[in-house]
Amino acid sequence: LGHLYDARKIAELRGGDPERAVRAVRAQRRRFPRSRFGAEALWIEADAERRRGHARAMEAALEQLRRLYPDSPQARAAASLEE
Repeated sequence: LGHLYDARKIAELRGGDPERAVRAVRAQRRRFPRSRFGAEALWIEADAERRRGHARAMEAALEQLRRLYPDSPQARAAASLEE
């Protein structure tokens, strides 16, 4: 149940404050390192870093996303954030 609650909370952050999104996603990844929402969490983190103007942090999150979840829809869509 905790995973589901955290996933909903993170999903709400997609369009909100990027600073808050980064903090929340990183906390979720620490709490649940093997979560089935890991790819989504890294995607949200990368997007939030992009919105903050932190290109290197965005690239780091995308690299981790591609490495850990290479077959995920988020990994396939990663190039769209880099444009």
